[in-house]
Amino acid sequence: MEESTGVTTSATLGFSAGALIRRQCVFEVKAAAQRLGLTVSLLENKGWLESEYQITVTGDQDSVTRFLAAFQQWSRAMGQS
Repeated sequence: MEESTGVTTSATLGFSAGALIRRQCVFEVKAAAQRLGLTVSLLENKGWLESEYQITVTGDQDSVTRFLAAFQQWSRAMGQS
């Protein structure tokens, strides 16, 4: 296991998900953050056709950076499907 830098930080980002996939998206984002040991806070603005989300992750700086990189890759993949 990698050694942490000891610096605690947080990042807030937003994403939207259509009604048919929103539960799956939330599950995947939360699971990815929790696998890295991050604390997750999620706010949802639910609509009929899609939901807008604001997620805040908190933890050591290295884990937050890894989460952000994985999130960008995941969101690109979701946009292409």
